[in-house]
Amino acid sequence: MNDPPIIFILFHFNERCDSNQETSHNVSVSNFGFFLHRNQLEKVEQELMFFS
Repeated sequence: MNDPPIIFILFHFNERCDSNQETSHNVSVSNFGFFLHRNQLEKVEQELMFFS
């Protein structure tokens, strides 16, 4: 049940980065992939807040 939220967040952030710059988008996706692989929701939330 934690997978759906993660995917949604990833896609949402993906769009924001793409709008800004392709390079930044790539880096962001890599970082998120790492966090998702670790399965740490708290880390992902902190990242989102930091970028926000």
